[in-house]
Amino acid sequence: MKKFAATTGLFLACLAATLSPATAAPPDPWVQDQIDWANCIQEGHTAAECREILDGPATQSPPR
Repeated sequence: MKKFAATTGLFLACLAATLSPATAAPPDPWVQDQIDWANCIQEGHTAAECREILDGPATQSPPR
């Protein structure tokens, strides 16, 4: 009887782990930036193009 209870408990724990959705924490912002950079380079963009894509167009301050 003890083996049956232990086996049933283990089975239910495995079933619950299988059915519950996995919720991963989002990566740190620095890590996400590195992932985005690597993906941009792998897509065939140059470093300058990736800077503009990821950071937005460079803006210059107006003359004084």
